[in-house]
Amino acid sequence: MEMEHYENLAVMSGTSSRWGVWLRRLGKNFLISVPVTVVFLDSVGYVAKVEGISMQPSLNPDEQKTNDYVLLNKWAIRNYEVRHGDVVALT
Repeated sequence: MEMEHYENLAVMSGTSSRWGVWLRRLGKNFLISVPVTVVFLDSVGYVAKVEGISMQPSLNPDEQKTNDYVLLNKWAIRNYEVRHGDVVALT
């Protein structure tokens, strides 16, 4: 009976050890990916959804269909590389 108790403890400690490793990896990945994502969205650009008829016919040509998505490039605006015909979003 006592030996069976120790075997159960060994199995349980192995399981909790695997969960601990998994949680540490998850935490490490979270701590790395969140700052990288924030820096990317803040300095490089992000994806935005175009809704409504204000950009027709270039974007969202048919209001009945799904909305269009555009990549808002923050590098171009910082370097003053905006040209005629570019879409500019004020946020």
